[in-house]
Amino acid sequence: MDIVKRLRALSKTAVAPSLTPSMEEAADEIERLRADLDAADMWVEAAERSMSIERRLSSSALQCAFRQNAEIERLRATNAPS
Repeated sequence: MDIVKRLRALSKTAVAPSLTPSMEEAADEIERLRADLDAADMWVEAAERSMSIERRLSSSALQCAFRQNAEIERLRATNAPS
């Protein structure tokens, strides 16, 4: 069972009729940390997608440069004086 749910469930039992302020603060802090972690995960996923796109673009740019270089070399060979 989730720690926050357990802390909140304690408030409904006869043993602990309500969360103590420190327990309530701990539960709130856990929820805030989870929200921060979720946001960080989204940023990491976005960064990974961006890096993947950059790698594909770099690969395409290199392929284009090699094709252009090959075409330049072919033209040089064709136009070279005999």
